[in-house]
Parts: sequence; structure tokens; C-alpha cells
Amino acid sequence: MPDTSTNRDAEPVIIDHSMRTLDGLDWNAGGTQIPIVIASDTLSADALAPFAERVVSGRRVVGIKANSHWDPITTSWWVGQPVVLLAQGAAGKLACQTALAAPGSIHALVLADYAPEPGDTSHSGIAVPTLVFHGRQSDTETHAQAVRLHEEIPNSHLIEPESCGAEPTRTCAEPLAAALEWFLAELGKPYMQFGNGGEPVDPRG
Repeated sequence: MPDTSTNRDAEPVIIDHSMRTLDGLDWNAGGTQIPIVIASDTLSADALAPFAERVVSGRRVVGIKANSHWDPITTSWWVGQPVVLLAQGAAGKLACQTALAAPGSIHALVLADYAPEPGDTSHSGIAVPTLVFHGRQSDTETHAQAVRLHEEIPNSHLIEPESCGAEPTRTCAEPLAAALEWFLAELGKPYMQFGNGGEPVDPRG
């Protein structure tokens, strides 16, 4: 389970690399674990902190408002290593573009409450490990949309917790943090390579 005992405050930062600059929020816990970048359509500590504060201590979390697929790439360069890219809502489209344009900048991709537009299959070429996270009570993404997204991304995994709605970094931060930590811990194990025919997974077992 994620460590909920650490109530970390976000530090506003300027992410500046290769002539591109954007604002960010940095929950810098130090340590050597792979950092997490949250790409959202808002840069609000109130919206992102509930999740950032539940991620295990020792993992750095950086929040950005994604306006371009270059923004997560720039943040990865600024951090200095590939990151876990967690995209929430509409930012999922930009995150998919990031994964296609620069897969080397992403260790793993999490698409949370993201519903592609009808006919949009650009995400089907994604080759990085991907977790699709859909709250059963979301009013912005349906179960059918989550399943389609999962089926169209090779070797992706789908988690659909109950009592979880839209904007999961704020409304169901604990299930999202648990799902992410489970996913990262299990990456590389043989059973994780089950392909598109696998069933949704409950990280609680």
C-alpha cells in the first residue's frame, strides 16, 4: 500500500530546457526511484496533491499543465531521466503523442480517465508499458471507452476501481496511487505480458 504518512508540500518551479519553458509543481522527495510526471489540463495543487502525497516516500512527483506533447518530454529532460507519465483527462491525448514521438523519455505511461475521440486510434502504436485507469463512477469516460483504449494499446493493462470518478488525482487518489505502485512493481514479470486479451486487474488482489 502507498505510504500516506508523508504530507509533502509542492514547490512551484520553472521547468526550463532547450529553449522551452513551462510552470510546474514539484513534490521532490529525493531518492532514486523513477520520478512521476502528472500531465493535466490544470496546474492546481488542490487537484494534484491528494495523489502526489500518497505516492510512496522517496519518489519525486512533478505536476505540469500540458499544452503540447513536448511538455512531458521537456520535463523528462529537465528531471534528467525517463519518467512515469501519468496523464489525466484530456491530457491523455498529448501523452499518447509524447509516447509515440519520444518513447525513450517514458518509463511507463498511465492514462487516467482518458476517453479518445471517436475514430482516434493514434494511441494504437504506443510501445511503452501502459496502464489504463478508469473509475467506474466516472462521468467523463465510460467502461466501454476504457476497454476500447486498453484493447487498442498493445500489452496495456486496465484497472477499474469502484467508488471512483473523474479527476482521480483528486477524487480517488488512494486507489490511483495503489494501482500505480502495483503496476510499477509488477513491470517485467512474465505474466504481465498477457497481451490484449487479459482481464481488468484489481491491485488489491
